[in-house]
Amino acid sequence: MSVTIGVLALQGDFTENIQVLQRLNDRSADKFKILDVRDRDSLSACDGLIIPGGESTSIGVVARDYGLIDALQSYVASGKPVWGICAGLILLSAKLTNSTTVSTTAANMQQPLIGGLSVLTHRNYFGHQNKSALRTIYIQHRNLQRTCTLS
Repeated sequence: MSVTIGVLALQGDFTENIQVLQRLNDRSADKFKILDVRDRDSLSACDGLIIPGGESTSIGVVARDYGLIDALQSYVASGKPVWGICAGLILLSAKLTNSTTVSTTAANMQQPLIGGLSVLTHRNYFGHQNKSALRTIYIQHRNLQRTCTLS
């Protein structure tokens, strides 16, 4: 029996996820089919789904505009395996807050969610992405000195 793994291909790192799956498939004795998911028909053909990283609001809005939110919610509810990476995790959250203030009011949740994970995600808890930066920190221990770069 051949397994089909889908990657939601609406926005974000779907190409990179498909490439990694192809490399894994090349090394695997048990071959599987890889499908880029852009509509209900391709979603229904999947035995498992990866929702990649990207911009969660954009992915949610495109999924809504393409009429995929209900289909994705049904897919998740079916019990088939779903892996949400970064933005995918946000989309799978049951509740979302967009600031450092915990609020699940409709005014604070301005993007469609697929749901399925019983979690509250604090989106941009440490600030918006445009405030992200690389910083070097120095760690000194008795016989150890390391430099780490954090983002």
